[in-house]
Amino acid sequence: MTQNLDTLRDEMLSAVAEGGFVVFHGEMRHVEGQVLWDVRRRPDFREFLKAASAAGAKLIVFHCEEYSATQADEALEDLDVTQLPEEDYRSFTRRLKELREYDGFTCALELSFDVQDRTYLFHLHTDWFEEFLNIRGDIDDAFPDEDEESDESMGGFYSRN
Repeated sequence: MTQNLDTLRDEMLSAVAEGGFVVFHGEMRHVEGQVLWDVRRRPDFREFLKAASAAGAKLIVFHCEEYSATQADEALEDLDVTQLPEEDYRSFTRRLKELREYDGFTCALELSFDVQDRTYLFHLHTDWFEEFLNIRGDIDDAFPDEDEESDESMGGFYSRN
């Protein structure tokens, strides 16, 4: 996948307008029962818009996510409190520092529409952003268990009687 989706973002917005749709600039949608477009086999968003038109959609929700170096910085801060093996810690630290270079790049695009109580999505993101999300997930999974920390956290508020 391309390093930056800015050009594709502009093409999408033009195609949505040319298709006669109303553009709603919204957030990324996470809806139960959503139907995802197969972007691996059918990566052309214009096909998605044709399907939206044929289904009678009038409004397209458009989401564009811009990557910020602060996302990598926050992940690095969280990495410091994890229980990851040293090798993973060093690898993640190095890669997160490299990912700062993508500051300001468009990393994810999403088009969606609703028809008959069903949401249809076209979602695309860069390979480097997927790598960031995977690292972020590994960091989140490596946080110490809250149960271990909270055993003694009552601090005298409750009697142990």
